Amino acid sequence: MMGLLRRVQNRLSEAQAEIEMAIGFDRNNELALKQLGQILLFQGEPLAAIPHLDKAIRLNPRGPNLWSIQWPLGQCHLLLGHVDAAVQLIRKACAASPQAYFVHVNLAGALGLRGDLEEARTALAEAIRLKPEVNSLARYRAATPWIANPKHWALRDKTLNAGLRRAGFPDE
Repeated sequence: MMGLLRRVQNRLSEAQAEIEMAIGFDRNNELALKQLGQILLFQGEPLAAIPHLDKAIRLNPRGPNLWSIQWPLGQCHLLLGHVDAAVQLIRKACAASPQAYFVHVNLAGALGLRGDLEEARTALAEAIRLKPEVNSLARYRAATPWIANPKHWALRDKTLNAGLRRAGFPDE
């Protein structure tokens, strides 16, 4: 899907146009809805992303890739300050896909923000075990350039990144 390619290339506006075209052809395209939710999240619009991610879950509530919708939905809630909802969703994603380091990063940030520092440190240690080269916020940002949108990063810095710092994740 061209929209996914454009998203990982950090060409979010082009990705959004591609994905919206796909949804225009099939408004029940679970993958396209998930991608649109992620694109809106990474553009710094978590509130706009939630309905698309919720719909993707409703379309396939027991799908094998449910975790890949739960973690961005959890991050949306985290960026909006809904920490308990975020922890619940991201925990489910971690349980379903324990090898996805970035989900553990999200869990560590959510738990750190909530003040559950011991558990946050455990989640962070697991993320670093899975991907040792991503051991700071700077390296995480370099490994995932689509999170660098200034509006998204500003929301992250007040929530997810603040929680990660509390858990011991350094800036550099």
